[in-house]
Amino acid sequence: MDKHRRFLNQRYFPLLDGLRCLAIVSVVWLHATGLRHGLLGRGGEGVSLFFVISGFLITTLLLRERSETGNISLKSFYLRRTLRIFPVYYGTLGLYVILTVLLERHTESGEQFWHNLPFFATYTSNWFVPLTSDHVIFFFAWSLATEEQFYLFWPWVIRKSGVIIPILVMGLLIVLHNVAVSNRDTSMVGTVLASVSAYICAGSLAAIALHHRASFKWACLAIGWPGSALVAAGATIVTLAFDELSPWCLVVTMTWFVSACVLRPTDQPLSWFLAARPIKHIGTVSYGIYIMHFLCINVVRQVVHLHEGLIVFLLALPLSIGVATLSFRFYETPFLRLKMQLAKKRRDAAKPSRGSWTPADAIPGK
Repeated sequence: MDKHRRFLNQRYFPLLDGLRCLAIVSVVWLHATGLRHGLLGRGGEGVSLFFVISGFLITTLLLRERSETGNISLKSFYLRRTLRIFPVYYGTLGLYVILTVLLERHTESGEQFWHNLPFFATYTSNWFVPLTSDHVIFFFAWSLATEEQFYLFWPWVIRKSGVIIPILVMGLLIVLHNVAVSNRDTSMVGTVLASVSAYICAGSLAAIALHHRASFKWACLAIGWPGSALVAAGATIVTLAFDELSPWCLVVTMTWFVSACVLRPTDQPLSWFLAARPIKHIGTVSYGIYIMHFLCINVVRQVVHLHEGLIVFLLALPLSIGVATLSFRFYETPFLRLKMQLAKKRRDAAKPSRGSWTPADAIPGK
Protein backbone atom coordinates (compact mmCIF):
# COMPACT_ATOMS: atom_id res chain seq x y z
CA MET A 1 0.00 0.00 0.00
CA ASP A 2 1.48 3.38 -1.00
CA LYS A 3 1.84 6.37 1.33
CA HIS A 4 -1.16 8.22 0.03
CA ARG A 5 -3.49 5.25 0.41
CA ARG A 6 -2.17 4.67 3.96
CA PHE A 7 -2.88 8.31 4.74
CA LEU A 8 -6.44 8.08 3.41
CA ASN A 9 -7.04 4.92 5.44
CA GLN A 10 -5.62 6.41 8.64
CA ARG A 11 -8.43 6.71 11.18
CA TYR A 12 -6.52 8.54 13.90
CA PHE A 13 -3.75 11.15 13.86
CA PRO A 14 -1.95 10.38 17.13
CA LEU A 15 0.08 13.58 17.48
CA LEU A 16 -2.81 16.02 17.16
CA ASP A 17 -3.91 15.44 20.76
CA GLY A 18 -0.39 16.42 21.76
CA LEU A 19 -0.68 19.62 19.73
CA ARG A 20 -3.99 20.36 21.44
CA CYS A 21 -2.19 19.99 24.76
CA LEU A 22 0.37 22.62 23.73
CA ALA A 23 -2.44 24.90 22.59
CA ILE A 24 -4.55 24.70 25.74
CA VAL A 25 -1.61 25.01 28.15
CA SER A 26 -0.58 28.17 26.27
CA VAL A 27 -4.06 29.64 26.66
CA VAL A 28 -4.25 28.84 30.38
CA TRP A 29 -0.76 30.32 30.79
CA LEU A 30 -1.89 33.59 29.20
CA HIS A 31 -4.99 33.99 31.33
CA ALA A 32 -3.39 32.84 34.58
CA THR A 33 -0.13 34.80 34.37
CA GLY A 34 -1.40 37.88 32.55
CA LEU A 35 1.81 38.08 30.51
CA ARG A 36 1.26 40.06 27.30
CA HIS A 37 4.78 40.86 26.11
CA GLY A 38 7.65 38.89 24.59
CA LEU A 39 7.64 35.23 23.67
CA LEU A 40 6.03 34.21 26.98
CA GLY A 41 3.25 36.70 26.35
CA ARG A 42 2.06 34.98 23.16
CA GLY A 43 -0.01 32.31 24.88
CA GLY A 44 -3.12 33.50 23.09
CA GLU A 45 -1.76 31.99 19.89
CA GLY A 46 -2.71 28.63 21.32
CA VAL A 47 -6.17 29.45 19.94
CA SER A 48 -4.57 29.87 16.51
CA LEU A 49 -3.13 26.36 16.76
CA PHE A 50 -6.57 25.04 17.70
CA PHE A 51 -7.96 26.75 14.59
CA VAL A 52 -5.40 25.13 12.26
CA ILE A 53 -6.14 21.70 13.73
CA SER A 54 -9.89 22.23 13.46
CA GLY A 55 -9.74 23.39 9.85
CA PHE A 56 -7.55 20.44 8.92
CA LEU A 57 -9.60 17.76 10.68
CA ILE A 58 -13.06 18.91 9.67
CA THR A 59 -12.02 19.31 6.04
CA THR A 60 -10.28 15.92 6.05
CA LEU A 61 -13.36 14.19 7.45
CA LEU A 62 -15.67 15.87 4.94
CA LEU A 63 -13.42 15.09 1.97
CA ARG A 64 -13.07 11.45 2.95
CA GLU A 65 -16.79 10.97 3.42
CA ARG A 66 -17.49 12.52 0.03
CA SER A 67 -14.79 10.50 -1.71
CA GLU A 68 -15.91 7.17 -0.31
CA THR A 69 -19.70 7.61 -0.34
CA GLY A 70 -20.23 10.15 -3.10
CA ASN A 71 -22.00 12.51 -0.71
CA ILE A 72 -21.84 14.25 2.67
CA SER A 73 -24.70 13.74 5.11
CA LEU A 74 -25.25 17.25 6.43
CA LYS A 75 -27.83 16.00 8.91
CA SER A 76 -25.36 13.52 10.40
CA PHE A 77 -22.55 16.06 10.38
CA TYR A 78 -24.51 18.71 12.28
CA LEU A 79 -25.97 16.19 14.70
CA ARG A 80 -22.49 14.93 15.58
CA ARG A 81 -21.22 18.50 15.98
CA THR A 82 -24.17 19.26 18.23
CA LEU A 83 -23.51 16.25 20.46
CA ARG A 84 -19.82 17.12 20.74
CA ILE A 85 -20.05 20.87 21.29
CA PHE A 86 -23.38 21.92 22.74
CA PRO A 87 -23.61 19.92 26.01
CA VAL A 88 -20.42 21.39 27.49
CA TYR A 89 -20.91 24.83 25.98
CA TYR A 90 -24.47 25.41 27.10
CA GLY A 91 -23.92 23.61 30.41
CA THR A 92 -21.04 25.97 31.21
CA LEU A 93 -22.96 29.00 29.94
CA GLY A 94 -25.81 28.04 32.29
CA LEU A 95 -23.34 27.84 35.17
CA TYR A 96 -22.06 31.32 34.28
CA VAL A 97 -25.65 32.59 34.37
CA ILE A 98 -26.10 31.21 37.90
CA LEU A 99 -22.78 32.60 39.11
CA THR A 100 -23.47 35.99 37.59
CA VAL A 101 -26.83 36.14 39.38
CA LEU A 102 -25.15 35.24 42.67
CA LEU A 103 -21.93 37.24 42.41
CA GLU A 104 -22.15 39.91 39.71
CA ARG A 105 -25.83 40.86 39.65
CA HIS A 106 -25.37 44.55 40.40
CA THR A 107 -21.96 45.12 38.83
CA GLU A 108 -21.16 46.69 35.48
CA SER A 109 -19.69 43.38 34.29
CA GLY A 110 -22.86 41.56 35.30
CA GLU A 111 -25.08 44.01 33.43
CA GLN A 112 -22.81 43.67 30.40
CA PHE A 113 -23.10 39.87 30.61
CA TRP A 114 -26.91 40.02 30.44
CA HIS A 115 -26.65 42.27 27.42
CA ASN A 116 -24.19 39.87 25.75
CA LEU A 117 -26.01 36.66 26.70
CA PRO A 118 -28.09 36.40 23.47
CA PHE A 119 -24.88 36.61 21.46
CA PHE A 120 -23.19 33.95 23.56
CA ALA A 121 -26.26 31.72 23.19
CA THR A 122 -26.29 32.09 19.39
CA TYR A 123 -22.53 31.84 18.73
CA THR A 124 -22.35 35.41 17.42
CA SER A 125 -20.28 37.01 20.16
CA ASN A 126 -17.33 37.47 17.77
CA TRP A 127 -19.54 39.90 15.83
CA PHE A 128 -21.38 41.74 18.58
CA VAL A 129 -19.35 41.58 21.82
CA PRO A 130 -16.43 44.05 21.92
CA LEU A 131 -13.45 42.83 23.90
CA THR A 132 -12.08 46.24 24.81
CA SER A 133 -13.05 45.99 28.47
CA ASP A 134 -10.75 44.36 31.02
CA HIS A 135 -13.51 42.15 32.38
CA VAL A 136 -15.96 40.69 29.86
CA ILE A 137 -17.60 37.64 31.41
CA PHE A 138 -17.48 34.59 29.07
CA PHE A 139 -15.45 36.56 26.52
CA PHE A 140 -13.57 33.45 25.31
CA ALA A 141 -16.74 32.37 23.48
CA TRP A 142 -15.56 34.46 20.50
CA SER A 143 -13.28 31.62 19.33
CA LEU A 144 -16.03 29.02 19.67
CA ALA A 145 -18.34 31.28 17.64
CA THR A 146 -15.67 31.51 14.94
CA GLU A 147 -15.45 27.72 14.71
CA GLU A 148 -19.21 27.22 14.78
CA GLN A 149 -19.64 29.62 11.86
CA PHE A 150 -17.03 27.63 9.96
CA TYR A 151 -19.00 24.44 10.62
CA LEU A 152 -22.17 26.07 9.31
CA PHE A 153 -20.96 27.02 5.84
CA TRP A 154 -17.96 24.83 4.96
CA PRO A 155 -19.73 21.42 4.54
CA TRP A 156 -22.04 23.03 1.96
CA VAL A 157 -19.01 24.15 -0.06
CA ILE A 158 -17.32 20.74 0.09
CA ARG A 159 -20.47 18.71 -0.48
CA LYS A 160 -20.93 19.19 -4.23
CA SER A 161 -17.73 20.96 -5.26
CA GLY A 162 -14.64 19.64 -6.94
CA VAL A 163 -11.11 20.68 -6.03
CA ILE A 164 -10.98 24.21 -7.40
CA ILE A 165 -14.04 25.81 -5.80
CA PRO A 166 -13.11 25.04 -2.14
CA ILE A 167 -9.59 26.35 -2.77
CA LEU A 168 -10.95 29.53 -4.34
CA VAL A 169 -13.45 30.02 -1.50
CA MET A 170 -10.78 29.71 1.19
CA GLY A 171 -8.34 31.85 -0.77
CA LEU A 172 -10.98 34.55 -1.23
CA LEU A 173 -11.86 34.47 2.48
CA ILE A 174 -8.20 34.95 3.39
CA VAL A 175 -7.90 37.95 1.03
CA LEU A 176 -11.14 39.56 2.24
CA HIS A 177 -10.16 38.96 5.87
CA ASN A 178 -6.81 40.64 5.29
CA VAL A 179 -8.46 43.63 3.59
CA ALA A 180 -11.01 44.05 6.40
CA VAL A 181 -8.32 43.88 9.10
CA SER A 182 -5.90 46.17 7.25
CA ASN A 183 -8.58 48.80 6.61
CA ARG A 184 -10.00 48.50 10.14
CA ASP A 185 -13.44 48.13 8.59
CA THR A 186 -16.00 48.50 11.38
CA SER A 187 -19.09 47.96 9.23
CA MET A 188 -21.10 44.78 9.76
CA VAL A 189 -19.61 43.22 6.64
CA GLY A 190 -16.13 44.23 7.72
CA THR A 191 -16.69 42.80 11.20
CA VAL A 192 -17.86 39.49 9.79
CA LEU A 193 -14.89 39.26 7.40
CA ALA A 194 -12.43 40.28 10.13
CA SER A 195 -13.80 37.47 12.32
CA VAL A 196 -12.87 34.85 9.72
CA SER A 197 -9.85 32.88 10.93
CA ALA A 198 -6.96 32.70 8.47
CA TYR A 199 -5.71 29.76 10.54
CA ILE A 200 -8.87 27.73 9.92
CA CYS A 201 -8.60 28.57 6.23
CA ALA A 202 -4.95 27.48 6.15
CA GLY A 203 -5.71 24.21 7.94
CA SER A 204 -8.51 23.53 5.47
CA LEU A 205 -6.22 24.19 2.51
CA ALA A 206 -3.63 21.83 3.98
CA ALA A 207 -6.28 19.11 4.26
CA ILE A 208 -7.26 19.59 0.61
CA ALA A 209 -3.61 19.37 -0.44
CA LEU A 210 -3.02 16.14 1.48
CA HIS A 211 -6.26 14.53 0.30
CA HIS A 212 -5.35 14.57 -3.39
CA ARG A 213 -2.58 12.30 -4.65
CA ALA A 214 -0.60 14.78 -6.75
CA SER A 215 -0.43 17.50 -4.10
CA PHE A 216 0.15 14.87 -1.39
CA LYS A 217 3.30 13.79 -3.22
CA TRP A 218 4.64 17.34 -3.28
CA ALA A 219 3.71 17.88 0.36
CA CYS A 220 5.66 14.77 1.36
CA LEU A 221 8.72 16.09 -0.47
CA ALA A 222 8.41 19.54 1.10
CA ILE A 223 7.48 18.78 4.72
CA GLY A 224 7.23 15.00 5.05
CA TRP A 225 10.83 14.34 6.04
CA PRO A 226 11.99 13.23 9.52
CA GLY A 227 12.57 16.24 11.72
CA SER A 228 10.17 18.43 9.76
CA ALA A 229 7.84 18.88 12.75
CA LEU A 230 10.77 19.85 14.99
CA VAL A 231 11.96 22.46 12.49
CA ALA A 232 8.38 23.72 12.11
CA ALA A 233 8.07 24.01 15.89
CA GLY A 234 11.31 25.98 16.01
CA ALA A 235 10.16 28.25 13.20
CA THR A 236 6.88 28.84 15.06
CA ILE A 237 8.73 29.80 18.25
CA VAL A 238 11.00 32.20 16.34
CA THR A 239 7.97 33.77 14.67
CA LEU A 240 6.27 34.20 18.05
CA ALA A 241 9.40 35.78 19.51
CA PHE A 242 9.62 38.55 16.92
CA ASP A 243 6.59 40.82 16.70
CA GLU A 244 8.12 42.52 13.66
CA LEU A 245 7.47 39.47 11.49
CA SER A 246 4.28 39.34 9.48
CA PRO A 247 1.43 37.47 11.19
CA TRP A 248 1.18 35.42 8.01
CA CYS A 249 4.52 33.85 8.94
CA LEU A 250 2.78 32.32 11.95
CA VAL A 251 -0.07 31.03 9.78
CA VAL A 252 2.49 29.27 7.58
CA THR A 253 4.64 27.82 10.36
CA MET A 254 1.68 26.52 12.40
CA THR A 255 0.12 24.91 9.32
CA TRP A 256 3.49 23.36 8.50
CA PHE A 257 3.76 22.08 12.10
CA VAL A 258 0.33 20.42 12.03
CA SER A 259 0.83 18.94 8.56
CA ALA A 260 4.26 17.54 9.43
CA CYS A 261 2.83 15.84 12.54
CA VAL A 262 0.11 14.28 10.40
CA LEU A 263 2.45 13.05 7.67
CA ARG A 264 5.03 11.46 9.99
CA PRO A 265 3.32 10.63 13.29
CA THR A 266 5.74 7.99 14.57
CA ASP A 267 9.28 8.90 13.59
CA GLN A 268 9.45 12.61 14.39
CA PRO A 269 11.88 13.75 17.12
CA LEU A 270 8.84 15.21 18.91
CA SER A 271 6.75 12.03 18.66
CA TRP A 272 7.80 10.68 22.06
CA PHE A 273 6.59 13.87 23.75
CA LEU A 274 3.40 14.57 21.78
CA ALA A 275 2.29 10.93 22.02
CA ALA A 276 3.02 10.58 25.76
CA ARG A 277 -0.05 9.46 27.70
CA PRO A 278 -0.37 12.53 30.00
CA ILE A 279 0.06 14.89 27.05
CA LYS A 280 -2.52 13.02 24.98
CA HIS A 281 -4.95 13.05 27.89
CA ILE A 282 -4.72 16.82 28.26
CA GLY A 283 -5.30 17.14 24.52
CA THR A 284 -8.31 14.84 24.69
CA VAL A 285 -10.03 16.96 27.35
CA SER A 286 -8.74 20.28 25.99
CA TYR A 287 -12.22 21.46 24.93
CA GLY A 288 -13.48 21.13 28.50
CA ILE A 289 -10.35 22.84 29.82
CA TYR A 290 -10.89 25.75 27.45
CA ILE A 291 -14.53 26.15 28.44
CA MET A 292 -13.94 25.89 32.20
CA HIS A 293 -10.41 27.15 32.86
CA PHE A 294 -11.49 30.68 33.75
CA LEU A 295 -13.78 29.35 36.48
CA CYS A 296 -10.81 27.40 37.85
CA ILE A 297 -8.54 30.44 37.65
CA ASN A 298 -11.07 32.49 39.62
CA VAL A 299 -11.25 29.78 42.31
CA VAL A 300 -7.46 29.81 42.63
CA ARG A 301 -7.45 33.62 42.83
CA GLN A 302 -9.82 33.47 45.79
CA VAL A 303 -7.66 30.89 47.56
CA VAL A 304 -4.20 32.43 47.08
CA HIS A 305 -5.36 36.09 47.04
CA LEU A 306 -3.40 36.77 43.86
CA HIS A 307 -4.93 38.00 40.62
CA GLU A 308 -2.33 36.52 38.29
CA GLY A 309 1.15 35.07 38.18
CA LEU A 310 3.09 31.82 38.07
CA ILE A 311 1.48 30.47 41.25
CA VAL A 312 -1.98 31.03 39.80
CA PHE A 313 -0.98 29.12 36.67
CA LEU A 314 0.62 26.21 38.56
CA LEU A 315 -2.55 25.74 40.60
CA ALA A 316 -5.16 26.57 37.94
CA LEU A 317 -3.77 24.22 35.28
CA PRO A 318 -4.09 20.95 37.23
CA LEU A 319 -7.44 22.09 38.63
CA SER A 320 -8.68 22.78 35.08
CA ILE A 321 -7.43 19.40 33.89
CA GLY A 322 -9.14 17.66 36.80
CA VAL A 323 -12.47 19.42 36.30
CA ALA A 324 -12.37 18.81 32.54
CA THR A 325 -11.52 15.14 33.11
CA LEU A 326 -14.49 14.69 35.43
CA SER A 327 -16.72 16.45 32.92
CA PHE A 328 -15.43 14.27 30.09
CA ARG A 329 -15.90 11.07 32.06
CA PHE A 330 -19.27 11.65 33.70
CA TYR A 331 -21.01 14.33 31.62
CA GLU A 332 -19.69 14.30 28.05
CA THR A 333 -19.18 10.56 27.59
CA PRO A 334 -22.88 9.63 27.09
CA PHE A 335 -23.15 12.25 24.35
CA LEU A 336 -19.89 11.08 22.79
CA ARG A 337 -21.09 7.47 22.78
CA LEU A 338 -24.24 8.51 20.97
CA LYS A 339 -22.13 10.50 18.52
CA MET A 340 -19.94 7.48 17.77
CA GLN A 341 -23.01 5.29 17.33
CA LEU A 342 -24.31 7.70 14.72
CA ALA A 343 -20.94 7.64 12.98
CA LYS A 344 -20.97 3.83 12.98
CA LYS A 345 -24.48 3.72 11.53
CA ARG A 346 -23.41 6.12 8.80
CA ARG A 347 -20.36 3.96 8.06
CA ASP A 348 -22.37 0.73 7.98
CA ALA A 349 -24.96 2.27 5.68
CA ALA A 350 -22.31 3.57 3.29
CA LYS A 351 -21.04 1.56 0.37
CA PRO A 352 -17.51 2.76 -0.21
CA SER A 353 -16.18 2.69 -3.72
CA ARG A 354 -12.63 1.92 -2.67
CA GLY A 355 -10.50 1.40 0.41
CA SER A 356 -11.95 1.83 3.86
CA TRP A 357 -13.99 4.88 4.78
CA THR A 358 -12.88 6.98 7.71
CA PRO A 359 -16.11 7.80 9.54
CA ALA A 360 -16.63 11.35 10.61
CA ASP A 361 -15.56 11.79 14.22
CA ALA A 362 -13.49 8.61 14.26
CA ILE A 363 -10.63 10.96 15.09
CA PRO A 364 -10.76 11.64 18.85
CA GLY A 365 -11.36 15.19 19.94
CA LYS A 366 -13.39 16.18 16.89
